[in-house]
Amino acid sequence: MGIWTDITLPITADAVAWSGVAVPRLALLGDMQAGATVNVGQLDCCLHTGTHADAPWHVDLGGATIDRMDPGLYLGPARVIATADPQRISQPELAERLKGLQRQDPTLERLLIATPQPYDGRHFPERIPALDPEAAEWLLWLGVRLIGVNVPSVDPLDSKTMDSHRLLFAAGAGLLENLDLRGVGVDQGYWLSAPPIKVLGADAAPVRALLRRL
Repeated sequence: MGIWTDITLPITADAVAWSGVAVPRLALLGDMQAGATVNVGQLDCCLHTGTHADAPWHVDLGGATIDRMDPGLYLGPARVIATADPQRISQPELAERLKGLQRQDPTLERLLIATPQPYDGRHFPERIPALDPEAAEWLLWLGVRLIGVNVPSVDPLDSKTMDSHRLLFAAGAGLLENLDLRGVGVDQGYWLSAPPIKVLGADAAPVRALLRRL
């Protein structure tokens, strides 16, 4: 058994899921310091806070909710790569980063992309390097079943069409956002464990994302 690396961006009191969205509230329903037998906490936050998985229903009223997503999408061989373009994640750059790998390589089933503009979970960015729709289509052709990014979205923050989300979900792929890939070795194969919490009828859910070297 290898050592697990936690790549989860945590849910904190000052975490920002999206610009204008209220920060999380963690309260105690039972407080031992106040005389309660046990501590009992209650968390109130947006489901897109910290590292999370999006479901098709996030962008499509006819799409599956997070509880209906295949858990196997979030468990298995994965590869971490780094991109350099601060404006976009493009197909030519992805092709360069993945050069030498064969289509249907097992580690390509789950591709985690460390962009040069990682989100820290608290200072919401004005712009992110979003995934070009052409790049999303190419990754699907390559055999990718799950895409993970270290930013709040795979689409531009001001997108009204959510093209890359829709392309991925239409192909049955999964999506992880707000990964913390700092210090993770790139161009390497890993085992990923990041199943979302089973929240019935939800458009997204938090995950605990872990990597272990293959």
